[in-house]
Amino acid sequence: MTTAVIEAMATGLPVIATLHSGFPDQVIPGKNGYLAREADPADLAQKILEYIEHPERWIAMSKEARALSLEKYDRTPLIARQHELYGKIAPGVTKVVFVAGLFPAISETWFINQIADLIDRGIDVQIYALERGAEENISERYFDHKMKERTIYLDMPKNFLHRIFLAIPKFFRVLREKPSALRTIFNISQYGANAYSGKILFWAEPFLNCDAQLIHCHFGTTANRFLIVREALGLTQPLLTSFYGFDISHIPKIKGASYYDRLKKECTHFIVMSNNMKNRVEALGFSAERLEVLPISVDVKGFPHAERSHKEGEPVRIISVGRFVEKKGFDDLLCALLFVRQKATRPILLTIVGGPKEEEEKLRALANELGVSDLIEWKGYMKSQDVTELYLTQHLYVQASKTAKNGDME
Repeated sequence: MTTAVIEAMATGLPVIATLHSGFPDQVIPGKNGYLAREADPADLAQKILEYIEHPERWIAMSKEARALSLEKYDRTPLIARQHELYGKIAPGVTKVVFVAGLFPAISETWFINQIADLIDRGIDVQIYALERGAEENISERYFDHKMKERTIYLDMPKNFLHRIFLAIPKFFRVLREKPSALRTIFNISQYGANAYSGKILFWAEPFLNCDAQLIHCHFGTTANRFLIVREALGLTQPLLTSFYGFDISHIPKIKGASYYDRLKKECTHFIVMSNNMKNRVEALGFSAERLEVLPISVDVKGFPHAERSHKEGEPVRIISVGRFVEKKGFDDLLCALLFVRQKATRPILLTIVGGPKEEEEKLRALANELGVSDLIEWKGYMKSQDVTELYLTQHLYVQASKTAKNGDME
């Protein structure tokens, strides 16, 4: 499941996606699009052809796409459910700490929206981030809600001398306010490099005197790191963890089934993005009673939308948005484009939005090899607001996601 699909549907774009992860929750074949077999460019091409060769169906599919996004993914009811879950876990909650990896991230506009929506509902949100993200092309809501001022970074300088310079006052603050924490912070036998490098000190010190009533970790990998901080400082706030994709597919595969054993015991509740993900998380031994299916939400009502139709002679405009990583299936999409070109009776144009640039070059090389470069417009990274405007000019959204060789999934 991706935010791009939800936002495309909100503008009235029919969607063709693969039978992968949560996409069957989003796409009802024949209603608002079609579902293709995963990692099968020929089947993906067939579904694209089925759509583009029947423009008489487009208006009905466009209406259904908008209606389904309103029904399942509008932020007002979903954020209300998240707020309600907060109150169930921590009655009377007014202040929440988010623990994140990279922040802000251009690929995680949904996270920025979630923070902004909670702030708008009166929740005092503070963000603790393990890595600093760039602000270029970041959603305007990040700036409107002054999220930079709400963020504390836990990253550690790579330069050894700079690290020591910053670590000394942190060490003495912990020694003064919570000396017992130092046993965990420097427990080399249990935490290895994270302890002797000083990482845990940099993670833990900012959480001294944390007065939030609830701590919400984004991604299971981040939550596992936070458990060390929780142990060191003896934090007692309820802990909520959201799983998003790779953290519940790729990570258990490479780290082993026991990777989340401690989190299963200590975390109060878990959020998953789809019914498919819920089944996968349960299969890893998580308690079904503590799992909540709560998809990423968008402001569907705030999205401009238009019913899609086709003028004779104009190209059918297809769009796909995402990071250029294996699980997004852009290579399959390019292969499918070759099949579509060979059989389509209408001209086509594919717009691809995303990055990074070095991976775009590889995809461009594949497009050249397949002989479809003339059918593609590459846009690079774009602000979410600009992508929305672009959606309104398109006829079809395609999401070719698949399971990567390392097990990574949406």
